[in-house]
Amino acid sequence: MINYCCKFTEGSERSMGREAIESTLEMINARYNYLICWAVSCLVVRAPDRKAWVLLSFISAESKISTVNIQMIADIISDVSRPSTNFLRELGGMVQNNTREINILGTICLSLGYLASKGTPDDQSMVCEILTGLLRERQDHCELNSFFIDILEAIGNLKSDRSISDVLEVSKKCKNKNDVQIACVHALRHATHLPLVQEWIQNAIIDGDCEILREIIGSLMDSIQDQELTPDAVLWPRFGFNNIDDLLKTHLRNSRCSSEDIILYFRRKRNAEANEIAQNYFGPESEPWDPQSHIRQKRAVWDNLNCQDWTEDSRFVNIQDREEFAADRATYNKRKSCLGFKKLGTKGANAEIYAGVFAGVKEPSSPLKYKLFTKFVTQLNFLGQQLEIGSFRFYHQNGKMNAQVKIMGRTRQEFTHDGCTPTDLMYRPLKHVPLFNVNIGITQLSLGIQISSQLGINTACPGQEEYQLQPLTNVRVAGEAMGTVLFMRGAANLGGNFNYKLQFTFTPSPNMCLKGSHGHDPMSINFETYYQLWNKLIDDWGRARTWRPGFLSWNITRGNIKPWFNDTCIRPRNTDSILNSGRELE
Repeated sequence: MINYCCKFTEGSERSMGREAIESTLEMINARYNYLICWAVSCLVVRAPDRKAWVLLSFISAESKISTVNIQMIADIISDVSRPSTNFLRELGGMVQNNTREINILGTICLSLGYLASKGTPDDQSMVCEILTGLLRERQDHCELNSFFIDILEAIGNLKSDRSISDVLEVSKKCKNKNDVQIACVHALRHATHLPLVQEWIQNAIIDGDCEILREIIGSLMDSIQDQELTPDAVLWPRFGFNNIDDLLKTHLRNSRCSSEDIILYFRRKRNAEANEIAQNYFGPESEPWDPQSHIRQKRAVWDNLNCQDWTEDSRFVNIQDREEFAADRATYNKRKSCLGFKKLGTKGANAEIYAGVFAGVKEPSSPLKYKLFTKFVTQLNFLGQQLEIGSFRFYHQNGKMNAQVKIMGRTRQEFTHDGCTPTDLMYRPLKHVPLFNVNIGITQLSLGIQISSQLGINTACPGQEEYQLQPLTNVRVAGEAMGTVLFMRGAANLGGNFNYKLQFTFTPSPNMCLKGSHGHDPMSINFETYYQLWNKLIDDWGRARTWRPGFLSWNITRGNIKPWFNDTCIRPRNTDSILNSGRELE
């Protein structure tokens, strides 16, 4: 449909987009019709900037659509392909006028930062002034709300060096608020090569806060990933070994905090000293497939599943670090947890899925102390290229809830609230990320990935408070090429997809109950190349010779959904909490 619409003339396309939105708005009297509006909105943002203006009027106008659905439209705007200066100025004005709900303003901020990162230097300067102005208005009192956090996350999406001093000032004034410090880490994640930021990182490492350190390492990994996609940039942290690396090396000897993260960071660097440190701790990087047998991984169950222990296994360091695992076990004497790992694909092209879920309660405690947590991480390995596609994190502890989505190091959604707020948050981004060009024989194959990740958070309260979570990831790899050289021609094509989905239901009150399932849709990956020689006798191309390497071909033809764990209640009725305070439900 999108390709068909792109054939319209500019005027008719603009009219089509406007009429589609306006007619869709008339239909949105029932909640289910919003899906139609969402699909049309995704179509409109793929048109040039002028056609997407209708979405701005949609956000600013009064309508019958729920706040959360308008928030989704605000996020879709970040996919506008070529935002103009006026478009960015209008978005910035919406945030500055402060006339919408905080969650909508926060999402507009995140979209504004990302859109400006693709704009001209003047556009970036304009948006930087808007965001830093919003920051300065709120920094004196260290306002701890979702909008303040979203402003900092938006600065991270912007990738502008001009905001660095303002972020560092916020960090200084809000030194005792960890949520703000973590947001500052994210705001600075694309400026780790700058001396001022490196000095700040050193001080943060010396201060020794484990949670902040973990976020710093994550930001350094994001920076390395950015630099891998722009191979001409020879910058730290991907290259070199500086004072920060020395501090992390010392930290490994003296503390277990985030040690696995640090080792993985050293392994990812293009530096001999860093790689040697990683090898000393983990040994040479293991090869999960036998290159001789080319064993195909077709199992529909978890490759590694642990529903007995909430463990510090180094495999699950991207779910939590050792200290967090240990703190959970020490604090919550009644708990249910599961950790799962799945590898999909073949030796040359595969995806890794990591998932963890934890529900725990401390008894006796008044008020009741509890924690609900789940995290879902997807990584892609393709012909030696390793990428963390994204992660979904949900956290609910003693009345405070936070959910965050990161795609390729970019914050796409951040949701925080205290207490029980009825919320439906559905999120469906679609992104194409070019990886690299690779020469195969006489052809050059351009490889890229399509990322389609979904999540849903549905809450219902008061009464019986319930959280339903449905993260899903779908990664598509695609490329094709053709070439002719003298008396030989050839072609290559590649295509495939990996996907995995989870479903969780948490019901904190009254008995702390949860259930979960996992599974996938059909999956496949295939690669083939052929070449032909010119036959002078028949004055035509000869027989096509095809190559289909086994290590790049794989498929699962049927989808499958299985229970991860059945309904489990951690605090069953008629249970003496004191007598059972030492009992652990696994």
